[in-house]
Amino acid sequence: MGLVVTPWKRYGHERKYVGLADGPSLGYLDSKTGDVHVGDEADRDQVVTALGIGLAIPAQATEPSPPAAPSQAVEVPPYAVSVDRLARDLASNRAGAGAKQKAEELRAAAPVRTLLARALGVHTDERAWRVGSKGEEIVAGELEKLVKRGWTVVHDVPVGERGSNIDHVLVGPGGAFTVNTKYHVGKKVWVGGDTVMVGGHRQPYIRNARHEAARASKLLSAAYGDAVPVVGLVIILTELDNWSLKAQPADGAVVVGRARTVRKELESLPRRYAVHELDRLALWARRDTTWQP
Repeated sequence: MGLVVTPWKRYGHERKYVGLADGPSLGYLDSKTGDVHVGDEADRDQVVTALGIGLAIPAQATEPSPPAAPSQAVEVPPYAVSVDRLARDLASNRAGAGAKQKAEELRAAAPVRTLLARALGVHTDERAWRVGSKGEEIVAGELEKLVKRGWTVVHDVPVGERGSNIDHVLVGPGGAFTVNTKYHVGKKVWVGGDTVMVGGHRQPYIRNARHEAARASKLLSAAYGDAVPVVGLVIILTELDNWSLKAQPADGAVVVGRARTVRKELESLPRRYAVHELDRLALWARRDTTWQP
């Protein structure tokens, strides 16, 4: 296939990427651990062969050798088979799944109290997770419209080891974005710079989105092998009559808006990545090992 091996060293990692000269990488060798990582298991043999770490083929003897006994073990170099763990493709994740699961756990722990709270309209943690899940599903429907325009959307992305997650990760021609969804139907929302007011109460949405985007940029850059700027999007669900946007955050690290408006703005962004770069970036965005290294 004309595969080439490209050495890479950055962010404390040493790797050898394997791929077509003008295309995305199929996988890489972690030079420190000896682990071979591939985006598709069907490409593993080609990647291993290109790296030159496959099993050596012994020279043919002058006389035929007797067949080896079935129980005879073949010694394999450790680095050729050492894999920390196979990456899981996050593309099948359902929007709001994590929030829905937490709501179900809270409801199962206190079914009677949950039922009474719903009947009386009392705001509980169970309600917050349930409503949050609904909001993520609604926003996902809008974001999925970007797929036909070359974007990759990954939902409910687990980050780190403490149960954190990103509602949605977007990677497309216009760049990389994290999306934080807020469901505030029926409440007045006012946005001015770094300040977000919901029903007259100030919310830390901008600060949290800025932190989330910075963390995502660090993880995605390390996996991709180059700097990947990430912008945090805060999408708020509320009626147009209850929506007031005075000014966006000044530093541009976070953008706040309503679902359809944000989607249209993403579609109009100038191209930031070439097709082969975007394919590779999308591959890393979909791998759980990117977000939980």
